[in-house]
Amino acid sequence: MVKLLTILSIVFCVGIAQGSWACPMLEKANPKVGSVVEISPEVVEIKFSTKIFPDSSTLDVFDPTGHKVNVGKPYGKEGDDTMILTKVNIHTPGRYKVQWNVFCDCGAMTPGEYKFDVGTP
Repeated sequence: MVKLLTILSIVFCVGIAQGSWACPMLEKANPKVGSVVEISPEVVEIKFSTKIFPDSSTLDVFDPTGHKVNVGKPYGKEGDDTMILTKVNIHTPGRYKVQWNVFCDCGAMTPGEYKFDVGTP
């Protein structure tokens, strides 16, 4: 009985560890992470390392004072790895923060963020 419980315990732990590896990591972003863009972007696009579900996820852009500057909801194809946010109202230079909370095929919500600058850093 002890051996059975030990084996089940190991299988459970390995399963949890493998599941956490499947959670999304940011692979590509437009504007790029840490970049300086001269022209304000109208679209923010982020690509993850695994499938996500945009209808159950959030993607927002905040100006240097912390106010949300996106209009509308992000979109993407369910089960795809990319989320796109159109209609970003950026009118002033400064550092902007892109923040997300994505639901993925690992069954978890995964938060994240990155920053980029408009104008000179």
